[in-house]
Amino acid sequence: MSSLNHPNYRADIDGLRGVAILCVLGFHAFPDLIKGGFIGVDIFFVISGFLISIIILESLKKNTFSFIEFYSRRIRRIFPALIVVLLVSCALGWFIMLPYELKLLGKHIAAGAGFSSNFILWNESGYFDSAAETKPLLHLWSLGIEEQFYIIWPFLLWFGWKNKFNLLAITLSLAVISFGLNIIVIHSDLTAAFYSPVTRFWEIMTGAILAHMSLTRQESVSKLQNIKSIIGAVLILIAIILLTKEARFPGWWAILPTLGAALIISSGPQAWLNRVILSNYSLVWFGLISYPLYLWHWPLLTFSRLMKGPSVKVSIAVVIISIVLSWATYKIIENPIRRGKHNRTKILVLVVLMVFVGFTGIYCYKNNGFDFRIPKDIRGLLRILPANSEARIEGSCLVTPNQDYTAFSKCITPVSDKKMLLIWGDSTADSLFPGYKTSFYAKKFNIVERTTSFCGPILDIDFDSRRPNCMKNVSYILNYIKENKPSKIVLEANWNYYGWGKIKGTIDYLRKMGINDIDLIGSPPTWNASLPRLVYMYYQSVIPHHIPKYMKFGLNSDYLELDSKINHLAKKLNVNYISLRDILCNEKGCSIFTGKTADELTTWDTIHLTPKTSQFVVSTFSK
Repeated sequence: MSSLNHPNYRADIDGLRGVAILCVLGFHAFPDLIKGGFIGVDIFFVISGFLISIIILESLKKNTFSFIEFYSRRIRRIFPALIVVLLVSCALGWFIMLPYELKLLGKHIAAGAGFSSNFILWNESGYFDSAAETKPLLHLWSLGIEEQFYIIWPFLLWFGWKNKFNLLAITLSLAVISFGLNIIVIHSDLTAAFYSPVTRFWEIMTGAILAHMSLTRQESVSKLQNIKSIIGAVLILIAIILLTKEARFPGWWAILPTLGAALIISSGPQAWLNRVILSNYSLVWFGLISYPLYLWHWPLLTFSRLMKGPSVKVSIAVVIISIVLSWATYKIIENPIRRGKHNRTKILVLVVLMVFVGFTGIYCYKNNGFDFRIPKDIRGLLRILPANSEARIEGSCLVTPNQDYTAFSKCITPVSDKKMLLIWGDSTADSLFPGYKTSFYAKKFNIVERTTSFCGPILDIDFDSRRPNCMKNVSYILNYIKENKPSKIVLEANWNYYGWGKIKGTIDYLRKMGINDIDLIGSPPTWNASLPRLVYMYYQSVIPHHIPKYMKFGLNSDYLELDSKINHLAKKLNVNYISLRDILCNEKGCSIFTGKTADELTTWDTIHLTPKTSQFVVSTFSK
């Protein structure tokens, strides 16, 4: 018999769950249509904080709280569907992913099994960055934060209750501290603010504050309750409409969905909106399957996009499949395990299975994604890791978009009697550095790099809020140029990303500073998917299987035209233009490897040159 006290069932809260999961599903499947749907996660946080805190507080009040039963229930609730999704993701990865992709998936499987995905993703990329869209378990970051909260919160409440502390005051204080840290951190490290539990707990604690308040007041129905629920719904709707992935989120913006959810929950089940809209059978049904639906939809979307690329038709099909799988998971797996007898046996089996899944992920990671799955003819060519793009050789200096100019202080300017050649641009410029460092330029110049990911050498452009330090870094580099007076400057970037026409302002400004020796370098060949994946797909699709030296398959159709436009602009500006298209492409397409033998691809992703290709293209500049 349960020793924990559970609140009376509220259909409106399941309906609110339904709204949250539909928001997230819409954002992930149709990001251009439901741009602010990611706030569904924030609604989930408030709901979780409310329900969990009510269970703990009521049990403490009646002296029936049990840590063993609390965590046993969490295991029976969280583990079953998660284990299934992690195992299916591993199986799909085996058949679909390239070795380095499967290796990364193995790490994420282990992190998902250990509820630490948010920490792993924190060190990899932002939630809204393009690289994140290829990670099937990206969405488990929120589950990690919730579980980390569940580990800390029961002990904190129990300790406060035993020592007769004011639990509401403690909850309020911690929520205010967490929110304050969120506001502070978001200005220096947006990724940390998004993934850190410290900067996210305030949202869950908002629900906990509601739980405290609900235990000290009687339920009532009044015009005020109706107004509260309607205001809450309006706040959520405003967030969905106004917010985009370019917003500085969470920050102040997260107040909209968090406060909106709090107002709806606090208005009670009898408020008109809660009783009529949120308690509607359809929304409640989606709320009941919201957990498995959250788990299923993103891996399926990611794997489908890896195979077919982004497509509205594919996304619709995946959404339907996800809903069917979620219903089946809820009925066949989740419900039977949560209810019924033999709970101790169930818990033991679930814990053993989760440990097995975690070690499976580690084994996959340690074995480099099992590259024996790839045909021998192309195995060596595809044995390429993204780390190659950041070949950290002496003197390189690439700053992440969340770092400001102070990060450049770690970059050393080599002492030399030679003139300085400065490479300035984004991460594509950084990928040229190995070539310059080992080329004929190094005999004449002291090679120095100052680059920032997603931040091109443009003076008058509004970089989105996810890259708040771009203009600060641009200003720093201009001051660096004034102080060090480089003899030659190389400008290179993924020009289509920034509005390439504005490079004129940069070149004019440099000439006013007395810099006349300027090389403007065109973007590397741009592919619609990572080149390793395209090569693998091409190899599998042609008979007899072979690897061409040049390939049009998957080449971005806008790339060739863009290169011609920038070349034309360079002639107008009377600046030296070096076309990577002329070096790497011809009428057959663009080169996928540079030597006589196919031993290394030209790029490791869609655009960044590998070190060997960097050396090849720079060595041809003199020609």
